[in-house]
Amino acid sequence: MIKNLLNKINARDALLFELLKHGKNYIGGALIVQALSIISIPILTRLMPPEDYGIIAVFTSLLALMAIVFGLGIRGAVNTYYIEKEKTFPAFFTTNALLLWAAGIFIGGILFYSRETIAALVNLPSHLIIYAIAVAFFSATYEYVNAFLQASKQSALSSKIHVARGVLALIITIGITLVLSDHFYMGFIYSALILSCLLFLIAIRFIVKVGTLKPSKEYMTYALCFGLPIIFHLISGVILNSFDQVMVNKIIGTYEAGIYAFSYKVGAIFQIFIMGLNQAWVPVFYKKLKDKEYGDIEKTAKKYVLIVSAFGILITLLSPLIVKVLAPASYSVGLSLIPIILIGFLFQFLYFIYVNYSFYEKRTGMIAIITMICGLTNVGLNYIFLPQYGYVAAAWTTAISYGLFFLLNYINVRISIKNHQAIHLKTILIPVIIASIIIGLIAMLYAYLRTII
Repeated sequence: MIKNLLNKINARDALLFELLKHGKNYIGGALIVQALSIISIPILTRLMPPEDYGIIAVFTSLLALMAIVFGLGIRGAVNTYYIEKEKTFPAFFTTNALLLWAAGIFIGGILFYSRETIAALVNLPSHLIIYAIAVAFFSATYEYVNAFLQASKQSALSSKIHVARGVLALIITIGITLVLSDHFYMGFIYSALILSCLLFLIAIRFIVKVGTLKPSKEYMTYALCFGLPIIFHLISGVILNSFDQVMVNKIIGTYEAGIYAFSYKVGAIFQIFIMGLNQAWVPVFYKKLKDKEYGDIEKTAKKYVLIVSAFGILITLLSPLIVKVLAPASYSVGLSLIPIILIGFLFQFLYFIYVNYSFYEKRTGMIAIITMICGLTNVGLNYIFLPQYGYVAAAWTTAISYGLFFLLNYINVRISIKNHQAIHLKTILIPVIIASIIIGLIAMLYAYLRTII
């Protein structure tokens, strides 16, 4: 049925067909991994005490930051170079893999030397910093190769690896944890190390198969000019996307942080949908930009925004059922947060639409500055409003920060980059505003029904 529908779409709109064809692979894989993540929550919390579960959460956050540094921000350069200069891509691919490893050894050495200081800052045992360094180093190579799979439109293979990684992570973590007598958090950490090593070996196989050994300073310069400013963008993105949960825990309390984190996970179903479609959109979008087929981009963008807006409304309608299925009744108090979180993700979608122009033009310095501004705005707003209004403020401040994120990136494309062929604002903003209003009305209706039932 889906195949027949895609064939009909292909006959009418080839660009939309490419978007949906690869989007279904990325979204399907991401949803399975997200489902595994949700399944793991009640399992792990029953296998280990809260202190061990907290160590896993901090370790995961630290790992996300380290992976950004080890990756040098160059995975985005893979996409643009593949589209621009496909003939010399094999040499580019191998050259920057070697760069990644050389830089990784250097960075790893600095972090190893500083492990006691880092451990004190994040309140973790110092030996866990060594595990984090190793996992981040190995993971950076896999993410680099995964960027190639996305650029070359091998979405099915990328998603299969992603799902296999999620399944194995859950199985290995549970298996190791069951045989441990203490320090149960090591089950998760051993699992992360094993899988990162395995994916590293798979990534090397791809590099040997695809690449050619013709190192060039030109390839390194291209990747680093694109990637280094992105490091600050990615770190700020982590702050924008997850630091509110840290602040809720710090300022209000653990219970409220748990409710907020769960609500955010439900909303993240929509975020996964958006990011999956964006992964599919970028290669075909870059190709159309290169060929200067601006009309096709505008036409497909109208359908693209309608699909995203409709799914946001659908998640809002289903949110009471999702919460009921995933968690006990004690978590239902977070239901009112989900519509606000979804509206925030709608504005994140608008950000993706315009930031892709900046990535294509390799104007990554301004992207980093904008992300830092929005990340700091989110922290500042939370610091002001969390003590007064509780965790509801965190949902609103994040939504406002994403709105600012979109607005500043739109201004950057129109004024700084001066791209007058970019997708018209009204094409995508009006459907998102309408969807936000509908989401708000549904939320108000559900709130009213809860008072009378």
